[in-house]
Amino acid sequence: MKYNENIKIIITIVIIIFIAYSLFYWFVVGSPRARILCNTNYVDLLQACRSLTEKFETGELKPGTYKIMIKPDPEVSQFPELLLKLKPNYIHIDENDGGVLIEMIGGLGHLGIIACPEDFVPPSTYDIGDKELIPGLWYYDDGYENPKYYKKIDKLIKKNKHIRLE
Repeated sequence: MKYNENIKIIITIVIIIFIAYSLFYWFVVGSPRARILCNTNYVDLLQACRSLTEKFETGELKPGTYKIMIKPDPEVSQFPELLLKLKPNYIHIDENDGGVLIEMIGGLGHLGIIACPEDFVPPSTYDIGDKELIPGLWYYDDGYENPKYYKKIDKLIKKNKHIRLE
């Protein structure tokens, strides 16, 4: 009997920690979808990402993953302020072409931005992300598995204060 009680207590504690972390992340960090889709100028975001690609090409930055939110890597001090204001979990610079991936949420559900290098030409069957915001800048989100999700994301994009997409 005592064994079952201990398991129940452990499960309850794990659930409480998960809920507390989720609430903290949502209220302190804010909605990552809104930060990207409603409150960010897409042209400026693409330029900021491409500045990282340039640093990769000149050897100032190595390819790989740079932690931002928890124990930021020292190299993050070289990143454009716009990228840091998004409060992503991490930013990844691709070793092949210098493309930039900004992971806002990872774990159970992923969402973020993929910025292609300026002269990037994907193969015809290449999937970059779920929604192209402007040429070269893609939004990805695990929610796109649900067909109704497109409407939700399009609604958020229309609220963008910086760019009006026709």
